[in-house]
This record gives sequence, structure tokens and C-alpha cells, in this order.
Amino acid sequence: MRKFLRHVKRKDILINKPLKIGIIGAGKGVGTTCLAMMIANFCANFRGFKTALVECNNNKDYIKIWNETSNMQKDMYDFLYKNIHFISETTTKKVTQLELKGYHMLIFDCSMDSELGFIEFFRCNIRIVVCSTELYKIGCTKKLLSDVKDIPIKAVAFCADKKAKAKIEKDFKRVVKDIPMECNSLCIKPETCNWINQLLELSNKK
Repeated sequence: MRKFLRHVKRKDILINKPLKIGIIGAGKGVGTTCLAMMIANFCANFRGFKTALVECNNNKDYIKIWNETSNMQKDMYDFLYKNIHFISETTTKKVTQLELKGYHMLIFDCSMDSELGFIEFFRCNIRIVVCSTELYKIGCTKKLLSDVKDIPIKAVAFCADKKAKAKIEKDFKRVVKDIPMECNSLCIKPETCNWINQLLELSNKK
């Protein structure tokens, strides 16, 4: 009986924990935040998950989004927009608090130049690396893929050059998936939803 109760308790803890998705890019301008918002939009609005998008970089993009929302009285570092909770000015303490707030999904928008971003990326259940095949960013892509060579990750890229992508796949033994293009990350097409669902390998249940 005690063994059974211990098993139930552990199972309940696992159920109540949020799924943590880390997205990190090979430098600025590769589409990390764009993909993070696409995934957050899918989780919140197509799957109905309580979702927080957590900024773990130095870009301050979420403040720009806050500036465009209708209710300027809200906290610029923690606000709800399009059913997504946007969190910035992130600290380790704030992440710990978020884990206890009943979210189904915590999506971390990370960067290579943020120590906290790297730490949280490695703590995530699902890790996504946004690669780039642009000439001046291939070096960053190679460095990042080298840094994560020993852990399970999913590699993706926007508008990848086929030859450069094939070489990266061969050198690092990773499949790099092409990210669907969207004009608005918060208004995505059904086929993009299918792509994200396959990328995350989510079940059909909450």
C-alpha cells in the first residue's frame, strides 16, 4: 500500500508540472522569438493550454509588444496578450514562481548571450535550436550545435540554404527541419499548427 501511495504521489507531481520548451537561436535575427511566439500561439489558442512565454535573452522584444497592446496600465514585464502570458525581466526566482502557477506550458525564448537563457534551456523537457545557414551566422550555428551535442535537441531553420543545411546535417548528425513562414507569428495557418504539433510530439490530450 505504501509503495502504491508513493507512486500516486509522484504521478500527481508529474501531472501538475508544466511542460518546459526551450528555444535558443544561433545569434540574433535567426527567428528565435518568432518561432517561440508561433509555438506559444499554437499551445494557447489551438490546444487550449495555459501558456507563458518567458524572455530569457537581452533583446527586450516583449516590451515592444506591450507598447502595442490596448491596456497600457498592465505590468510591462508580465502581461496577457492573445491568451499568452508574456514574461520578461526574468530571474531564477521568477522562473521558480512560474513553475508553481498552474501553467501547462512554459516556453523559454533563449539566446546564446544570456547565462540564464542557457541554464533554462538545458533544464527544459523539449529543446529546440534555431539554426542559420547565412554565411556570417554559420559559425554561431556550429558552435551552438557543438555545445548541445550530448543532449537531445530538435534543430530547425528559417529559409535554409539546401547545400549548407545538408552539410550541417552531415557534420552534426542532426536533421534540420524547415520552419514554415508566417507573416504574423500570432496568426498562424492550420498547416503550421500541424508542423508544430509534430515538432513537439504532443499527444491529443491536455
